[in-house]
Amino acid sequence: MNKITAFLLLLFAPCFSIKLAAQDLHFSQFNYSPLNLSPSEAGNFTGDLRIAGLHRRQWASVTIPYQTFSISADAKLSPLTEKSNGFGVGLIINQDKAGDGALQTLHANLSISYSFAIMKDSTNFLSVGANGGFVQKNLDITKLNFDNQFDGDNFIPQSSTGETFSRTNYSFADFG
Repeated sequence: MNKITAFLLLLFAPCFSIKLAAQDLHFSQFNYSPLNLSPSEAGNFTGDLRIAGLHRRQWASVTIPYQTFSISADAKLSPLTEKSNGFGVGLIINQDKAGDGALQTLHANLSISYSFAIMKDSTNFLSVGANGGFVQKNLDITKLNFDNQFDGDNFIPQSSTGETFSRTNYSFADFG
């Protein structure tokens, strides 16, 4: 009965969710970093320990190309067998550096997953997961140029930018 209840909750959960907007990192081979796809992938593999690393450098034609790094590790706490459900845990760290202002994003999450067979004699299973961590963003405004620093003919880096920035770095919690 618990498995049926869990399945129904997962099936109807989108009906009770709120809409959020976000932008994820872009990897062309995203399937090689399963914890970037879903926290339910933690420990969901054949083996004991999995380590994944990705690097992407895109838009080389701009002055400072975007660079993204990702590293993750996950393991099984208890393997999924015919007689027992499985638990997995993982850690993922993503770092993204973008553009002239060196906008940096550091994202670290701890993931946990739970897998169980749909029926006792089934080879099919359902895996659910959750993750939590933090995100830190930084912007270096000294590397940016603004139109107020141009006098019509020349660029004067010491002149006022005419821009005010209330915050150039901030952190926040991230849950999924």
